[in-house]
Amino acid sequence: MASLTPLIGGNIFLPFFLAIITCLGGALVVYSMITIMPRSGGDYVYVSRTLNPAVGFVGNLSWGIMAGLLFVAINAVTIESTALSILLGYLGVTFSNSSLLGWAATLGSPAWTFGLGTFWIVLAGIVATLAVRRYIVVQNILFIAIIVGVVATIVAFAATSHSTFVQSFNAFASQYKGNSTDYYNGVISAATSSGWSRPTVSLLGSLALFPAFGFLGMFNWGSQVAGELRTPKKSLMWGLVGGVIVSYGLVFAMLVLLYNTAGSDFLSAIDFLLYNNPSAVPLPALPYANMLIAPAVSPVLALIVILSGFVQLFVFMPSIYTYISRGFLAYSLDGILPKWFGDVSDRTHSPVNSIVTSVIISEVLLITISIPLTAQFVYLLSSVLSMWVAIFPTTFIALSAILLAKLKPEYERLSPIKGAKLVVLGLLLLVYCICMIYFTWVTPAYGAQSPVGLGIAVGATAVIACVYLVARVRKGSKLRLAFAEIPPE
Repeated sequence: MASLTPLIGGNIFLPFFLAIITCLGGALVVYSMITIMPRSGGDYVYVSRTLNPAVGFVGNLSWGIMAGLLFVAINAVTIESTALSILLGYLGVTFSNSSLLGWAATLGSPAWTFGLGTFWIVLAGIVATLAVRRYIVVQNILFIAIIVGVVATIVAFAATSHSTFVQSFNAFASQYKGNSTDYYNGVISAATSSGWSRPTVSLLGSLALFPAFGFLGMFNWGSQVAGELRTPKKSLMWGLVGGVIVSYGLVFAMLVLLYNTAGSDFLSAIDFLLYNNPSAVPLPALPYANMLIAPAVSPVLALIVILSGFVQLFVFMPSIYTYISRGFLAYSLDGILPKWFGDVSDRTHSPVNSIVTSVIISEVLLITISIPLTAQFVYLLSSVLSMWVAIFPTTFIALSAILLAKLKPEYERLSPIKGAKLVVLGLLLLVYCICMIYFTWVTPAYGAQSPVGLGIAVGATAVIACVYLVARVRKGSKLRLAFAEIPPE
């Protein structure tokens, strides 16, 4: 969503400040609730014990499907469009290789997108089912590669002046198109002819950027595995709060450097063309940041930047399978789902059953989004999922903090943050939810009113609610009694 900021316009400093403040409040709320109930399953555990079991289950599994498995499907599509196609397009132009350029275009076809997307989903599932120690080794190696890539990208933008960027863009586009002209200003002219106008800077326009930054504050991820941490009270404080600060710092630095290097009008214009007249973009692949900066730096640095984008998209996928398996474990312990979902392999000590289930759901979602949507519009589904998870479960996480002292005073006494402080943090998180929902919905550039995205969100939530109702009818009082106590570790 942050890639849409040039198209929306506004002043990025105000929404950035508001987003990081509200997300830090959210991180402290989650930290407090997990300290009270340090169990795997995250918000499912504490929302079901404070507000309502149905809300806890629907919220947590909605989060897992929308912000997890749907994003796995999105990444399975965008690996082709923002990593492989860009890699082949860059190499094809740089080394005048028409075969590579042909493959860059071919990978964007529906058949290849679906086939390769399925391959990545299955591969991610295999990685997630490795023995725990092996998976951690693989994850750490990929994480180091991502850090190297992020640093390389920051260095690439910081070392490239605006004039150098313009010259490099024109030279690269001229080599690709076969004739020499001012393609940089041509992008702005083509966008203007297609209906683009320079975004105005206003208070409302600046606030409309809030969702682009608010989406970065996924401060609930670490809580899902709290039961596996030796000292969750200490570890989660640093992990949740530190994660928010580091992620915001890196993205903000990237955006400032991107604006300074490429120019805000150019970025806004090329974003507009991407979604309204993609044939006017004079590049062999979609014009994301790695495609734009690659021609301006050395081939070695360009390859590091492009390949790190691929690693970043892939590493998210097995981590999500691991994340959601902890939710399945918690649901099965409480009796909402059969114990089969919580079983762990004797050989690898990994939750194979829940991971296989997640792979199947991811594949269904891949089919759902890859048939009606092109690659650039698949990316916009992140707006729908961010808006939806602001409702389920984030709004209810905020309410659990606001109402904790009244509903469960015995739990509130165990919280490291108590009384009015916790209420204020809950209200701050509620403000975050309201802003995320409102500005995502009313800002056309986000594409949050996508029928495909809303259909997935509403459909998934309805199915999850039905699963709970069936379990409630079957289990009766046994299920009700399960939520009267904190689940075992």
